[in-house]
Amino acid sequence: MTYFLHPGIKSIDQAIAEKFQTTVEAMNDRTRNQPQTFARQFSMYFEHVELNVKQSMVARRWNYDHATVINACKVVLNARQTDKYFRAEMDKFIPALLRIAKLHEK
Repeated sequence: MTYFLHPGIKSIDQAIAEKFQTTVEAMNDRTRNQPQTFARQFSMYFEHVELNVKQSMVARRWNYDHATVINACKVVLNARQTDKYFRAEMDKFIPALLRIAKLHEK
């Protein structure tokens, strides 16, 4: 996996892995185990929606096609809309990730 999308992407991936109780290595596997899959989907969502990275670039970084990124964004958006607990957690977590991103932009 390459880290060309954003200078802080390694730190962001690490924070996401910790939040979802997995590892960055497990997120990079093509496994379909729920914790790793959802962490990977959330990372794709965050890169595309919050960091404004094109779907094709996100897909290339994860070695998937853009349709997988579209699906990942739908899965995370659905979880945010239907699960109050998840939405509350993400409303706290996303600003923390954005702070990490800003730290690495300088």
